[in-house]
Amino acid sequence: MATSFSFYNLTANSSCPCKIGDTDLGTIITDGFLLVLASATVLTNLLFMLTIYFNRPLHTYTNQLLVSNAAVDLLVGLFGMPLHILKSLQGNCWQGGVNFCHFTQAMDIHLTTVSIFHLTGVAAERYFRIVRVYWYERWIKRLISPMIVLFWVLPAPSTFAPILGGFHQLNVFTRFVNGTFVNSRIYIEEWRNQCGKQNPSERYCRCAFWASADFTLGSTIFQFLLPSLVMIFFYARIFTVAYKQAKDMESLRVSVAMSSSLSVNSGESDGEDRIKLNFTLNLK
Repeated sequence: MATSFSFYNLTANSSCPCKIGDTDLGTIITDGFLLVLASATVLTNLLFMLTIYFNRPLHTYTNQLLVSNAAVDLLVGLFGMPLHILKSLQGNCWQGGVNFCHFTQAMDIHLTTVSIFHLTGVAAERYFRIVRVYWYERWIKRLISPMIVLFWVLPAPSTFAPILGGFHQLNVFTRFVNGTFVNSRIYIEEWRNQCGKQNPSERYCRCAFWASADFTLGSTIFQFLLPSLVMIFFYARIFTVAYKQAKDMESLRVSVAMSSSLSVNSGESDGEDRIKLNFTLNLK
């Protein structure tokens, strides 16, 4: 017989577990390190973008993709990481409301997907520049800018749309909460907002990401697995072509060295024959 689960069983006879100030020294040190990391992320990517911008020889098609990817990392360090640090310092309590919670979650997933798409685009650009030179000069170079726009827009239907609309929690999913398996969305929503519901004077809630198995599987395939396989394919082809060219160059080097050696030996033999002939004529 299945054990019934209720939100009230989870929090009965207990105070709201989501309280401001429930942070220890280890959390403060960890969040301080993450804050330094976020600052370094912003500064390094900003310097990279400015370096490319102010050096015209660096305005290449590959660097267009890299600058766009640096903008993604810049947004992560500027908005994504500080919000998570703030939530951690507040004892994992969220004061921004459910809608803003969903927005930050969608933004995190969106920026991660955009970054993966950019890395795939860099691999594709290098492949066509090295392996398919004619295609690269004829078509690919003109498609770099539209590709960058596509990389920013394409993940939106699988990130912002389902999360802001709540579709990412449809159908059955299971999560382990306080020793109990939860597989109903209503319980998840109640648990997420338990702090605000228990104590109306404190509008805090947990900003934890919950998603159905269907959404998790689909997003993993579309946003990570397929781009990774495409990236691996392009770099494998580049490695294969580069390895073949290296072998051909080595064979050519050996052939040239052997030809030069034969020419030197032939020249030495001709010189010895001339010396012997002149010595014989002088004796006569």
